[in-house]
Amino acid sequence: MIRELYKPGQYPLLRGVGKTGMTGPEIKSLLGSHIILYQDDFGSHRFVYHINGKSISVLQVIGFESPYIIANVYTENAYRRQGYAELLIKKAREVLGKIIHANPKDQSVMGKAWAKAVGEPIMDNGKDIIVNNIEFAAGQEPEYSDTFASLVRANYTIRGKKLAQILGKQMRVLDKHLRHIDNHRQVYRNAILSQITEDDDVLVTVARSIKNFIIGYLISEFSIEGAPRLLVENASESDYPYSVSIDSVNQSITVETEFDVMAE
Repeated sequence: MIRELYKPGQYPLLRGVGKTGMTGPEIKSLLGSHIILYQDDFGSHRFVYHINGKSISVLQVIGFESPYIIANVYTENAYRRQGYAELLIKKAREVLGKIIHANPKDQSVMGKAWAKAVGEPIMDNGKDIIVNNIEFAAGQEPEYSDTFASLVRANYTIRGKKLAQILGKQMRVLDKHLRHIDNHRQVYRNAILSQITEDDDVLVTVARSIKNFIIGYLISEFSIEGAPRLLVENASESDYPYSVSIDSVNQSITVETEFDVMAE
């Protein structure tokens, strides 16, 4: 049995403009007859669903540009499993564009279940580049200042036409080629890593997701005012062994590598 942390009507993010204690000064916008959007200057976008004047569900996303990150989702107990949170995320995507889930390690058990239900990886750019997971390397969480450096680890998948382009193969022979390199993984490992990590589309997609991950962390930990300028670059393989996983059936390659992040 899950014990409720909040009594009905007491969850802070369900409160009206400027009353949550968890955001900066907010601007209120009506989005139809049931949804209100509250936004502040610190990257918080709070979508609240109302029924007969009562706040019953809230979705908070954070970020200063697309893709935004889901920070909090809550629905009053009496209204759960009725699709209100799904309505909020649909409306949020209509208003803001791309919205992605938080890193799974930062999600509650219920949050992971909801993320799975509405289903989406951390980032999918629509060009066969999918960011599956991002986390700080051990001891690399930044202490916020005007300038800082950090190291993050990203797991991402390249598939389909984009993978064929990177490998210089036609789609009709991609599965055969993947089977071949899978059988000679050690021979091709470094070449595959080089081809994937140096591709411009891959770097732009992963870097954008890393920037939002870092900004979300800074907002959560330090309540920053505005987004720092972040530079993301491929890190050289050192003590941490980079991984390559080849899936010829789904015509994809998943790699896990590290990135240097610098705030300027």
